[in-house]
Amino acid sequence: MCRPARPSLLSALLLAAGLVLTVAPGVSLAGAKPAEHRGGSITFVHLPGLTTNVLRATGRWGVVTLEAGLDIPDEKLRLRAQHSIPLLLDGYTRALAGIGPSVRPGSQPDLDRVSTALQKVTDQVLGKPGAVFLVGSVIVN
Repeated sequence: MCRPARPSLLSALLLAAGLVLTVAPGVSLAGAKPAEHRGGSITFVHLPGLTTNVLRATGRWGVVTLEAGLDIPDEKLRLRAQHSIPLLLDGYTRALAGIGPSVRPGSQPDLDRVSTALQKVTDQVLGKPGAVFLVGSVIVN
């Protein structure tokens, strides 16, 4: 008869450490400071690359990648934005998903329309104006 193996103390400690590391990044403490600034203006908040799909002239799907960030002079609003990046990215992804398929095959996305839509998302998520959505570069592949 085969007995199930007992968990060892080492495996229990590894599991506990893994859970702590998994939960720790999502924990927001009132006095927590944001990550160190990576360069550029202190009012600038860098965002990860944003992508959407567009139809190429060949009929195949292509990818548009936007490098962007937020310029936020107000320190309290900037801290709020840094803590709201997951919500901002969700809103940006949803807005881009609606814009991408509306681009005519083979044409470039209208950056005025894109930046206006993403600025609107920024204002909605942060609850007030004061953060300026800036597009750094756009790559269509």
